[in-house]
Amino acid sequence: MASNLQIPESGRKSLYNVFALKKPDFDKLIQGLSEISGKLGTRADLVTDLEKNIKILSTDLRNGLANGIVELYAIRHQHELSLDTLCSDVVSAMSGYRKGSKAKRDDKKLMYERTRQLLTLESIDKWTNAYDQLTNYERAFKSAHIQTDMRPIYSGENAKEIAGIVIVHNLGIKYVEDGETDRMLYLALDTNDVNILIRNLQNAADRVEGLEQKIKTIGEKYFYVPNSLIK
Repeated sequence: MASNLQIPESGRKSLYNVFALKKPDFDKLIQGLSEISGKLGTRADLVTDLEKNIKILSTDLRNGLANGIVELYAIRHQHELSLDTLCSDVVSAMSGYRKGSKAKRDDKKLMYERTRQLLTLESIDKWTNAYDQLTNYERAFKSAHIQTDMRPIYSGENAKEIAGIVIVHNLGIKYVEDGETDRMLYLALDTNDVNILIRNLQNAADRVEGLEQKIKTIGEKYFYVPNSLIK
């Protein structure tokens, strides 16, 4: 992994500026990143939340750093890397970024220490764990739509006489397979099938209400992470 980690240009530029910050300014950066809201939504929401707290950097650098931080947390969890390994990977990927020259030993030590601080933020780590719990399946729901129509039923030898009408439904489910590939599944349903789906989905919604109350009772934090995380 150490030789394969690729950091996009926007992320490298932002990290380079973070590494160049004076210690008081870097401490302010870490403090700001630690104060993201507890309301967890999509990955884009988290990036936006982080950007608002990266006040020490110029606006054009904030998005690159926010996206880079979120991506590094995701890489660590997905590949089950130790913190030391990932920090070393980042240092290797960043070495020689400025004017193509190799980083000095002191620079590498500073990069390692600051990367470690960026990757030990409890608020972001909890969010990433919640995301992994939601998406750690072979297939994950992404979106759905349903088309409902009526079809005529003909009778007679020439099939010109309408004997009746039936209502048909076509359910399309978009899902992500193995965390990467978008796929579609289409199912033909009758109205009884639709009612079965409604009852089961309502049962799930009712269980959520009960579980939320239980979570409040035991005093644990509820991480609501919608499936719109899966882009």
